[in-house]
Amino acid sequence: MLRLDRGAAARLPLSFVAAVVVLGGVLFATVVPGVFSIDEDNYLVNVIAVRQGHVTVANTAGLSPSRELVFFDPEPRYRVVDSTPVASTAPPLYGPLAVPFSWFGWRGLVALNILAYLGTTILVFAYAGRYATRATTAWLAAGAFALGGFAIEYAQGLWPHALSIALCTGGILAAGQVLERGALRMAATAGFLLALAAGVRYQNAVVLVAVGGGIVVWGAHRWRNSLAFGLAAAVPLTASAAINYARLGSWNPIS
Repeated sequence: MLRLDRGAAARLPLSFVAAVVVLGGVLFATVVPGVFSIDEDNYLVNVIAVRQGHVTVANTAGLSPSRELVFFDPEPRYRVVDSTPVASTAPPLYGPLAVPFSWFGWRGLVALNILAYLGTTILVFAYAGRYATRATTAWLAAGAFALGGFAIEYAQGLWPHALSIALCTGGILAAGQVLERGALRMAATAGFLLALAAGVRYQNAVVLVAVGGGIVVWGAHRWRNSLAFGLAAAVPLTASAAINYARLGSWNPIS
């Protein structure tokens, strides 16, 4: 957990922990175990592939190349299928992250998003409490995130938007510790989490670059921390590049 411990309001009261547990239980109990959008199929294919020890759709090997084989792709008409087995173009790191949850079925995969959603709620509470002058501010901030937008809907699906939010939030808050305290460990944490987020949703690469630039420009011990940020980010980015090359023939880790 990030060191957001300044002030009494930053500590998690039992009432808040209980509220988070109840919220998680209600969300899990009311999950509709079925595909909501084609994006979920696109991500699910990668989970199945990793479970089978592949990065491609193994049961399409040996079949004649055809666009019909990429039924899971949100825009198959733009895919050029000239070889098999085919592969998903969804970001590559969700599959390895989600495999442990996949053994519990569809609800297990949704549970990953629910846990990410609850984790983000806790981070928001802790961060707001760290700077607030009143204890109620942390409750309002956490409630606004958890119940005041679309996050609660993403939490009950397979598409990993809630997981993306949790990784970005953790990375941004870790980077904040770098700007305030020059903490080397937090610089590495920020780089790793944000690069991991980019491997779950490619758009998060923008956040990775923006936060890294902030550490370079404004961070204490900027070169040491920038190096730690970059080296830690290189681990998920390298994994993304390797998987993309194996399945799509491209070393680009974010496209």
